[in-house]
Amino acid sequence: MQITNEALFKNALQSGINLFLGAGFSLLAEGVRGNLPVGDTLKLELLKEFLNRDKSSLTLSQICQMIAKGKKKELQDYLIDRFTVLDFDKKYNAIERIAMKSIFTTNIDNLIFQIYAQSDEFYVNDILLRGPATPSKSAIDYIALHGCVIHPNKKFDFSPIEIASSFERDKDKWFGYMSRIQMWPTLYWGYRLEDAGVLQSLATEATNGRSKADSWITVRKQDDEAIEYFESLGFHVIVCDTDELLTYIANVPQKKRPGFVKSKILSKFPEYAVPDLSAVVVRSVSEFYLGAEPTWYDVYGGGIHKTQHFAAAKNAVYEDKHVLLWGRRSLASQRFSSNLPRQLRKTAQCYISMKSRRRKQPCSRAKPIISRPIF
Repeated sequence: MQITNEALFKNALQSGINLFLGAGFSLLAEGVRGNLPVGDTLKLELLKEFLNRDKSSLTLSQICQMIAKGKKKELQDYLIDRFTVLDFDKKYNAIERIAMKSIFTTNIDNLIFQIYAQSDEFYVNDILLRGPATPSKSAIDYIALHGCVIHPNKKFDFSPIEIASSFERDKDKWFGYMSRIQMWPTLYWGYRLEDAGVLQSLATEATNGRSKADSWITVRKQDDEAIEYFESLGFHVIVCDTDELLTYIANVPQKKRPGFVKSKILSKFPEYAVPDLSAVVVRSVSEFYLGAEPTWYDVYGGGIHKTQHFAAAKNAVYEDKHVLLWGRRSLASQRFSSNLPRQLRKTAQCYISMKSRRRKQPCSRAKPIISRPIF
């Protein structure tokens, strides 16, 4: 099992994270016909059940479209029967340890509801049935993009086009997704490279000039091309299967939440404090790219690109290491150092040193943790 920026991921599990679930997440759950199927298995089942065929070059969504044309009710009944969860591996109980913010899924099963059914601390709030929950430590908003077997209308969507249209039909759902991935990290769990069209469209639309929180995606095996592709979409990659990840989560310590202790260091260095947005002068980000010195508004605006080394620096902070950013005073270094403290959801200190024209003796005990170009 390999996790990119593991300390950062572990902190997200402890502090707050969204889940975006695909078919691979539900592999260890069972219905009346055995373990829940993934795309290829379900495709073969539908071919045999409705079309009396053993194989087809069509996709799952295309086959569903063909069947629904003449046997829509029969297809609906089959899917409800196939994806209603009766039992599941007890390892799934580990997700109660996650500081869950919300759950998005392209699955139609009721596994998440079954997992939390016996919970004394949390409950699942299906926003299609009840709307978004009011701010609460116990409510977990659940957004089923394809529909769900427990929904009264039992309408299921399968293609990327139908997902896009579901967001179009329900603007609140789309804006809810965007606001959540910008505010909290997200784990995309149970997707294959074949599902990348959906992920790419969501990633492209959601970024649209806005900064988003870190996101991880699971890959079942070491596939260099798949990893490179997902990294190009801005994902950190976790190489594992569902069983391994559930075991990992079960062993992640739950973070205690003591009362907030205000740091005293800012009182000694007030000039280095992150200013409030209301105190920041507004300007166009184009001025930055034309060479103007960076300002805090560039950071708050979210229009500045961050490299993988930015995530590496955050990861080092969550490994409980002292972080020293050392380098020449430049637009790039100022941009990096300004973004970092604003992005941290931790009461940690990050010290920044820039070489200026005046010669200064560096601290002899300082050990730089990043010895490569940031940009």
